[in-house]
Amino acid sequence: MHELSKAGLEAQEQVPIDLIYDGESMGLALRADIVVENAIVLELKSVEKLNPVFSKQLYTYLKVMDKRLGFLVNFSANNITYLYDRVVNRFVNEEINNKVE
Repeated sequence: MHELSKAGLEAQEQVPIDLIYDGESMGLALRADIVVENAIVLELKSVEKLNPVFSKQLYTYLKVMDKRLGFLVNFSANNITYLYDRVVNRFVNEEINNKVE
């Protein structure tokens, strides 16, 4: 949070996620670790290797929060392969779609 603030970015930590189903709040205790500029969700881990379920968790957060981009960051990785993962919600390459129409 300190580094994000030093960079001039607005960030919130432990942001509650309200899961709505059939018009009602499910009252689940979901929280995004950090949301940067109300646009990018950061999910922080400290594990030997990123598990695919962590990316699915982040993707769910993106869908429920209606955000497009998230990063899963592993602070315990010795291998850069396990350092982070980028997750995108509703990815559409509009330039390609416009050329097809």
